[in-house]
Amino acid sequence: MKRIIVNTLFIFLIIPLISGYSRDESYKGLDIILKTAKFNYAINEDIILNIYVRNITDDIITFSVYDSPERSDIYERPRGDIAGYTTFQPLIYDMQGRNAELIVPYIIGSEDKDNILSWMVKREISLGPGETFIRTQNLKNIYRLEGDRDYRLKLNFFPDLGSKTGESVLMSSNEVKFRVTPEKVYAERKKADPSSIVLTPGEVVLLVLSAEYENRFSRGIKYIDIEKYINSYPEFTRKYNLADDLGKQIIEKDFIRYLTMRRNDYLLSFEIKNEEVNESGTVAFVEVEAERKSIVRPDRYRYRYRLEKRSAHDKIWLLAGLEASVTKDVKR
Repeated sequence: MKRIIVNTLFIFLIIPLISGYSRDESYKGLDIILKTAKFNYAINEDIILNIYVRNITDDIITFSVYDSPERSDIYERPRGDIAGYTTFQPLIYDMQGRNAELIVPYIIGSEDKDNILSWMVKREISLGPGETFIRTQNLKNIYRLEGDRDYRLKLNFFPDLGSKTGESVLMSSNEVKFRVTPEKVYAERKKADPSSIVLTPGEVVLLVLSAEYENRFSRGIKYIDIEKYINSYPEFTRKYNLADDLGKQIIEKDFIRYLTMRRNDYLLSFEIKNEEVNESGTVAFVEVEAERKSIVRPDRYRYRYRLEKRSAHDKIWLLAGLEASVTKDVKR
């Protein structure tokens, strides 16, 4: 019984093509096209309808649009200002022809048409030849839709709603179909655990060589075990092994200064070719091919880096040694 009363009170909203409504010749040049972004929508997704009102004549056509202000009624109930179900009234029904349930607050609240329009904001829209007016509506704010069901949608457009001489209505030129599917479940996004981040031996070498390539080698020093790596450079090895603790500290500083200085044969390119980790999980080897600046043509090198860590469970690999050779196919 309640459903019959609601339909009777809002007959101008639901069944417009009856006495009092006409297809005014003044608006026959307006073409109404409906579009949705896709066919399938999860039941917990917004369903946005795009309404295009296009002037297909050579004359200017003016029509009215009623917008809802952001306010509530005297009972602090929202008055449907997010629905916009006045000038543009979508009609939704399933494949069996059953109407979807309207949930617009001012329809449920049984307000009459004059009362509804009294708190709406009226705007005049003028379209020149070929111009288009676009309105969007969220169908979830207008209808209660059920999951796992197909729907059909048309729209009634009232270009002079509230007119004293009789209101006109135009129906959309096309019909839109869409399907509502069960609720979309979003997997919980796991937060990154810094303690679980481990760099592979190849990634460590990549960081060190990238720092050198960008002339910021100081950034790569933290990935080098200076006490072991210095033994790969003969010009430092002998005096370092003969020095006392204080002398070693001085030589280590000189070695770091040497590593961080811009070399004349600076790095032009490099590529990591292979990575191996031994059974103990504490020693790894990374092979790299690189090109360095030379007077005539770039010199190509093959590097074999040795990396170590204190235990198999340690997350930090450090460079502990380096073997370098010039590739045979390049004349020096």
